[in-house]
Amino acid sequence: MRITQNAQALSYNRSILELQERVDRGQNKITTGLNYSNLSEQPKTIVDIQQLQTLVDRNSRFITSLDEVSNEMYAGEFAAEKLAEKVQDIRQLAIDASKHTAYDKMPVLGQQVFQRLTDMVRDANTDFGGRFVFAGTKNTPQSLNMAPPSTNNLPFELVQEAPTPDNPSGLRVIFKGNTKERMVDKSIGSPEQINITANDAFGGSGTEIFDTVIDIYNKMTYRSDGTLRTSDEVMNVEDQRILQGYVQTISNQAERLDEEIGRYAYRRSRLEAISVQLTEESTRLKELRSQLEDTNMPETILQLKRDQNAYEYSLNVGSRLFQTSLLDFLR
Repeated sequence: MRITQNAQALSYNRSILELQERVDRGQNKITTGLNYSNLSEQPKTIVDIQQLQTLVDRNSRFITSLDEVSNEMYAGEFAAEKLAEKVQDIRQLAIDASKHTAYDKMPVLGQQVFQRLTDMVRDANTDFGGRFVFAGTKNTPQSLNMAPPSTNNLPFELVQEAPTPDNPSGLRVIFKGNTKERMVDKSIGSPEQINITANDAFGGSGTEIFDTVIDIYNKMTYRSDGTLRTSDEVMNVEDQRILQGYVQTISNQAERLDEEIGRYAYRRSRLEAISVQLTEESTRLKELRSQLEDTNMPETILQLKRDQNAYEYSLNVGSRLFQTSLLDFLR
Protein backbone atom coordinates (compact mmCIF):
# COMPACT_ATOMS: atom_id res chain seq x y z
CA MET A 1 0.00 0.00 0.00
CA ARG A 2 1.36 3.41 -0.98
CA ILE A 3 1.53 6.12 1.70
CA THR A 4 0.99 9.52 0.12
CA GLN A 5 3.12 12.56 0.80
CA ASN A 6 0.08 14.33 2.23
CA ALA A 7 -0.55 11.59 4.79
CA GLN A 8 3.05 11.74 5.90
CA ALA A 9 2.86 15.51 6.21
CA LEU A 10 -0.32 15.35 8.30
CA SER A 11 1.20 12.81 10.68
CA TYR A 12 4.40 14.81 10.93
CA ASN A 13 2.49 18.04 11.50
CA ARG A 14 0.46 16.47 14.30
CA SER A 15 3.63 15.23 16.00
CA ILE A 16 5.31 18.64 15.69
CA LEU A 17 2.27 20.41 17.18
CA GLU A 18 2.10 17.98 20.11
CA LEU A 19 5.80 18.50 20.84
CA GLN A 20 5.45 22.26 20.55
CA GLU A 21 2.51 22.22 22.99
CA ARG A 22 4.52 20.14 25.44
CA VAL A 23 7.47 22.58 25.18
CA ASP A 24 5.15 25.58 25.66
CA ARG A 25 3.47 23.91 28.63
CA GLY A 26 6.82 23.14 30.25
CA GLN A 27 8.06 26.69 29.74
CA ASN A 28 4.81 28.04 31.22
CA LYS A 29 5.16 25.80 34.30
CA ILE A 30 8.71 27.05 34.90
CA THR A 31 7.71 30.69 34.35
CA THR A 32 4.60 30.66 36.60
CA GLY A 33 5.73 28.01 39.07
CA LEU A 34 2.27 26.41 38.70
CA ASN A 35 1.70 22.84 37.66
CA TYR A 36 -1.59 23.62 35.92
CA SER A 37 -2.55 26.78 34.07
CA ASN A 38 -6.18 26.11 33.15
CA LEU A 39 -9.12 23.96 34.15
CA SER A 40 -8.97 21.75 31.07
CA GLU A 41 -5.58 20.26 31.98
CA GLN A 42 -6.63 18.60 35.24
CA PRO A 43 -10.26 19.53 36.09
CA LYS A 44 -10.46 17.61 39.39
CA THR A 45 -7.08 18.84 40.61
CA ILE A 46 -7.93 22.46 39.77
CA VAL A 47 -11.24 22.15 41.65
CA ASP A 48 -9.40 20.66 44.66
CA ILE A 49 -6.93 23.57 44.58
CA GLN A 50 -9.76 26.11 44.50
CA GLN A 51 -11.52 24.41 47.42
CA LEU A 52 -8.30 24.45 49.45
CA GLN A 53 -7.86 28.15 48.68
CA THR A 54 -11.44 28.81 49.81
CA LEU A 55 -10.69 27.14 53.15
CA VAL A 56 -7.46 29.14 53.54
CA ASP A 57 -9.31 32.42 52.80
CA ARG A 58 -12.05 31.53 55.28
CA ASN A 59 -9.49 30.76 57.99
CA SER A 60 -7.69 34.03 57.26
CA ARG A 61 -10.90 35.97 57.87
CA PHE A 62 -11.50 34.18 61.17
CA ILE A 63 -7.86 34.69 62.24
CA THR A 64 -7.98 38.43 61.48
CA SER A 65 -11.26 38.80 63.38
CA LEU A 66 -10.05 36.78 66.37
CA ASP A 67 -6.77 38.71 66.60
CA GLU A 68 -8.61 42.05 66.60
CA VAL A 69 -11.04 40.77 69.23
CA SER A 70 -8.18 39.43 71.36
CA ASN A 71 -6.59 42.89 71.50
CA GLU A 72 -9.90 44.41 72.54
CA MET A 73 -10.37 41.75 75.21
CA TYR A 74 -6.89 42.49 76.59
CA ALA A 75 -7.95 46.13 77.01
CA GLY A 76 -11.17 45.12 78.77
CA GLU A 77 -9.39 42.66 81.04
CA PHE A 78 -6.73 45.25 81.99
CA ALA A 79 -9.40 47.87 82.74
CA ALA A 80 -11.37 45.40 84.88
CA GLU A 81 -8.23 44.47 86.83
CA LYS A 82 -7.45 48.15 87.52
CA LEU A 83 -11.02 48.70 88.67
CA ALA A 84 -10.81 45.64 90.93
CA GLU A 85 -7.69 47.08 92.54
CA LYS A 86 -9.60 50.29 93.36
CA VAL A 87 -12.40 48.23 94.92
CA GLN A 88 -9.91 46.42 97.16
CA ASP A 89 -8.43 49.77 98.19
CA ILE A 90 -11.89 51.06 99.12
CA ARG A 91 -12.61 47.90 101.08
CA GLN A 92 -9.42 48.39 103.09
CA LEU A 93 -10.20 52.07 103.67
CA ALA A 94 -13.65 51.12 104.99
CA ILE A 95 -12.08 48.54 107.33
CA ASP A 96 -9.64 51.17 108.60
CA ALA A 97 -12.45 53.69 109.10
CA SER A 98 -14.46 51.24 111.20
CA LYS A 99 -11.65 51.04 113.78
CA HIS A 100 -11.65 53.23 116.88
CA THR A 101 -8.12 54.39 116.11
CA ALA A 102 -9.34 56.16 112.95
CA TYR A 103 -11.51 58.75 114.69
CA ASP A 104 -9.20 61.62 113.68
CA LYS A 105 -8.74 60.42 110.08
CA MET A 106 -12.36 60.04 108.96
CA PRO A 107 -12.57 63.02 106.55
CA VAL A 108 -9.22 62.10 104.99
CA LEU A 109 -10.29 58.48 104.51
CA GLY A 110 -13.59 59.65 103.04
CA GLN A 111 -11.78 61.81 100.48
CA GLN A 112 -9.60 58.84 99.54
CA VAL A 113 -12.73 56.76 98.92
CA PHE A 114 -14.15 59.55 96.75
CA GLN A 115 -10.92 59.66 94.73
CA ARG A 116 -11.05 55.90 94.21
CA LEU A 117 -14.68 56.26 93.09
CA THR A 118 -13.77 58.77 90.37
CA ASP A 119 -10.93 56.47 89.28
CA MET A 120 -13.37 53.55 89.06
CA VAL A 121 -15.69 55.55 86.83
CA ARG A 122 -12.76 56.46 84.61
CA ASP A 123 -11.70 52.81 84.32
CA ALA A 124 -15.29 51.77 83.58
CA ASN A 125 -15.25 54.20 80.62
CA THR A 126 -12.24 52.50 79.00
CA ASP A 127 -12.57 52.23 75.24
CA PHE A 128 -10.69 50.31 72.56
CA GLY A 129 -10.74 51.44 68.96
CA GLY A 130 -13.60 53.84 69.71
CA ARG A 131 -15.76 51.16 71.43
CA PHE A 132 -16.43 51.25 75.18
CA VAL A 133 -15.53 47.86 76.64
CA PHE A 134 -18.21 47.73 79.40
CA ALA A 135 -21.14 49.35 77.55
CA GLY A 136 -22.61 46.27 75.87
CA THR A 137 -23.81 46.85 72.32
CA LYS A 138 -24.31 50.59 72.95
CA ASN A 139 -20.56 51.03 72.90
CA THR A 140 -20.04 54.21 70.87
CA PRO A 141 -20.68 57.82 71.96
CA GLN A 142 -23.45 58.14 69.36
CA SER A 143 -25.35 55.07 70.63
CA LEU A 144 -25.48 55.91 74.36
CA ASN A 145 -28.74 56.72 76.15
CA MET A 146 -28.15 60.46 76.57
CA ALA A 147 -30.94 61.39 78.98
CA PRO A 148 -30.82 63.80 81.95
CA PRO A 149 -28.95 64.04 84.25
CA SER A 150 -26.29 62.96 81.74
CA THR A 151 -23.79 65.68 80.79
CA ASN A 152 -21.19 63.78 78.72
CA ASN A 153 -20.98 61.08 76.05
CA LEU A 154 -19.38 58.42 78.26
CA PRO A 155 -21.21 55.25 79.36
CA PHE A 156 -20.59 55.79 83.10
CA GLU A 157 -20.93 59.19 84.71
CA LEU A 158 -20.70 60.34 88.31
CA VAL A 159 -23.44 62.95 88.83
CA GLN A 160 -24.52 64.93 91.88
CA GLU A 161 -28.20 65.29 92.59
CA ALA A 162 -30.17 66.75 95.48
CA PRO A 163 -29.17 65.25 98.84
CA THR A 164 -31.55 62.83 100.53
CA PRO A 165 -31.51 61.20 103.98
CA ASP A 166 -30.32 57.95 102.39
CA ASN A 167 -27.81 59.75 100.16
CA PRO A 168 -26.58 62.91 101.88
CA SER A 169 -23.90 63.55 99.25
CA GLY A 170 -26.35 63.29 96.33
CA LEU A 171 -23.75 61.32 94.38
CA ARG A 172 -24.91 58.72 91.86
CA VAL A 173 -23.28 56.81 89.04
CA ILE A 174 -25.50 56.50 85.97
CA PHE A 175 -25.04 53.95 83.19
CA LYS A 176 -25.92 54.91 79.61
CA GLY A 177 -25.01 51.70 77.79
CA ASN A 178 -26.75 48.32 77.96
CA THR A 179 -25.95 44.86 79.29
CA LYS A 180 -26.21 42.92 76.02
CA GLU A 181 -23.50 40.47 75.01
CA ARG A 182 -21.32 41.13 71.97
CA MET A 183 -20.52 38.00 70.01
CA VAL A 184 -17.95 36.93 67.42
CA ASP A 185 -17.85 33.74 65.34
CA LYS A 186 -14.81 31.66 66.27
CA SER A 187 -15.82 29.24 63.52
CA ILE A 188 -18.84 28.79 61.27
CA GLY A 189 -21.97 28.82 63.44
CA SER A 190 -19.98 28.92 66.71
CA PRO A 191 -20.26 32.34 68.43
CA GLU A 192 -18.33 33.45 71.52
CA GLN A 193 -18.98 36.38 73.89
CA ILE A 194 -16.22 38.99 73.65
CA ASN A 195 -17.25 41.63 76.20
CA ILE A 196 -17.68 41.95 79.95
CA THR A 197 -21.21 43.16 80.55
CA ALA A 198 -21.73 45.81 83.22
CA ASN A 199 -24.24 43.72 85.16
CA ASP A 200 -21.87 40.72 85.31
CA ALA A 201 -18.90 42.86 86.39
CA PHE A 202 -20.53 45.49 88.59
CA GLY A 203 -23.82 43.86 89.61
CA GLY A 204 -27.44 44.87 89.37
CA SER A 205 -28.16 46.92 86.27
CA GLY A 206 -24.47 47.82 85.98
CA THR A 207 -23.93 50.27 88.86
CA GLU A 208 -24.42 48.23 92.05
CA ILE A 209 -20.75 48.25 93.04
CA PHE A 210 -20.60 52.03 92.57
CA ASP A 211 -23.69 52.43 94.78
CA THR A 212 -21.92 50.53 97.57
CA VAL A 213 -18.84 52.73 97.26
CA ILE A 214 -21.04 55.83 97.52
CA ASP A 215 -22.72 54.34 100.62
CA ILE A 216 -19.26 53.85 102.16
CA TYR A 217 -18.26 57.41 101.25
CA ASN A 218 -21.49 58.82 102.73
CA LYS A 219 -21.12 56.90 105.98
CA MET A 220 -17.48 58.03 106.38
CA THR A 221 -18.20 61.66 105.45
CA TYR A 222 -21.69 62.40 106.85
CA ARG A 223 -23.50 61.84 110.12
CA SER A 224 -26.89 60.11 110.22
CA ASP A 225 -28.59 63.53 110.13
CA GLY A 226 -26.77 64.41 106.88
CA THR A 227 -24.29 66.89 108.38
CA LEU A 228 -20.57 66.64 107.71
CA ARG A 229 -18.36 64.83 110.17
CA THR A 230 -15.49 66.67 111.84
CA SER A 231 -11.90 65.51 111.99
CA ASP A 232 -12.06 64.76 115.75
CA GLU A 233 -15.35 62.90 115.64
CA VAL A 234 -15.71 59.31 116.84
CA MET A 235 -18.03 57.07 114.78
CA ASN A 236 -20.74 55.62 117.01
CA VAL A 237 -21.36 51.90 117.35
CA GLU A 238 -24.39 51.88 115.04
CA ASP A 239 -22.48 53.66 112.24
CA GLN A 240 -19.59 51.24 112.71
CA ARG A 241 -21.99 48.32 112.38
CA ILE A 242 -23.48 49.77 109.18
CA LEU A 243 -20.02 50.45 107.75
CA GLN A 244 -18.95 46.88 108.52
CA GLY A 245 -22.03 45.69 106.62
CA TYR A 246 -20.89 47.74 103.62
CA VAL A 247 -17.46 46.12 103.92
CA GLN A 248 -19.06 42.69 103.65
CA THR A 249 -21.14 43.82 100.67
CA ILE A 250 -18.22 45.26 98.75
CA SER A 251 -16.14 42.17 99.59
CA ASN A 252 -18.79 40.01 97.91
CA GLN A 253 -18.91 42.37 94.94
CA ALA A 254 -15.12 42.35 94.62
CA GLU A 255 -15.17 38.54 94.64
CA ARG A 256 -17.79 38.50 91.88
CA LEU A 257 -15.74 40.96 89.83
CA ASP A 258 -12.62 38.81 90.21
CA GLU A 259 -14.56 35.73 89.12
CA GLU A 260 -15.87 37.55 86.05
CA ILE A 261 -12.35 38.68 85.16
CA GLY A 262 -11.22 35.05 85.42
CA ARG A 263 -14.03 33.85 83.13
CA TYR A 264 -13.25 36.65 80.69
CA ALA A 265 -9.54 35.81 80.64
CA TYR A 266 -10.44 32.17 79.96
CA ARG A 267 -12.62 33.17 76.98
CA ARG A 268 -9.81 35.34 75.62
CA SER A 269 -7.28 32.50 76.01
CA ARG A 270 -9.66 30.12 74.24
CA LEU A 271 -10.06 32.49 71.30
CA GLU A 272 -6.30 32.92 71.09
CA ALA A 273 -5.87 29.13 71.07
CA ILE A 274 -8.44 28.84 68.27
CA SER A 275 -6.55 31.49 66.29
CA VAL A 276 -3.35 29.46 66.67
CA GLN A 277 -5.17 26.27 65.59
CA LEU A 278 -6.61 28.01 62.52
CA THR A 279 -3.15 29.34 61.64
CA GLU A 280 -1.68 25.84 61.87
CA GLU A 281 -4.56 24.43 59.81
CA SER A 282 -4.04 27.10 57.14
CA THR A 283 -0.35 26.19 56.99
CA ARG A 284 -1.25 22.54 56.38
CA LEU A 285 -3.82 23.49 53.76
CA LYS A 286 -1.29 25.70 51.99
CA GLU A 287 1.23 22.85 51.98
CA LEU A 288 -1.36 20.51 50.48
CA ARG A 289 -2.32 23.12 47.89
CA SER A 290 1.35 23.59 47.08
CA GLN A 291 1.76 19.87 46.48
CA LEU A 292 -1.10 19.96 43.99
CA GLU A 293 -0.38 23.32 42.45
CA ASP A 294 3.34 24.04 42.42
CA THR A 295 5.69 22.85 39.72
CA ASN A 296 8.31 20.23 40.51
CA MET A 297 11.14 22.32 39.09
CA PRO A 298 13.88 19.66 38.66
CA GLU A 299 11.48 17.22 37.04
CA THR A 300 9.85 19.89 34.86
CA ILE A 301 13.19 21.29 33.64
CA LEU A 302 14.40 17.79 32.76
CA GLN A 303 11.18 16.99 30.90
CA LEU A 304 11.32 20.35 29.07
CA LYS A 305 14.85 19.59 27.92
CA ARG A 306 13.68 16.23 26.56
CA ASP A 307 10.73 17.79 24.77
CA GLN A 308 12.94 20.53 23.27
CA ASN A 309 15.43 17.94 22.02
CA ALA A 310 12.62 15.87 20.52
CA TYR A 311 11.12 18.97 18.93
CA GLU A 312 14.43 20.09 17.39
CA TYR A 313 15.18 16.54 16.23
CA SER A 314 11.77 16.28 14.59
CA LEU A 315 12.33 19.57 12.77
CA ASN A 316 15.65 18.29 11.46
CA VAL A 317 14.11 15.02 10.33
CA GLY A 318 11.25 16.86 8.69
CA SER A 319 13.55 19.13 6.75
CA ARG A 320 15.21 16.08 5.17
CA LEU A 321 12.05 14.00 4.83
CA PHE A 322 10.18 16.49 2.71
CA GLN A 323 13.01 17.65 0.39
CA THR A 324 11.14 16.48 -2.74
CA SER A 325 10.88 18.13 -6.14
CA LEU A 326 8.54 17.89 -9.14
CA LEU A 327 10.92 15.37 -10.77
CA ASP A 328 10.39 13.05 -7.75
CA PHE A 329 6.67 12.96 -8.53
CA LEU A 330 7.20 12.43 -12.31
CA ARG A 331 9.34 9.36 -11.87
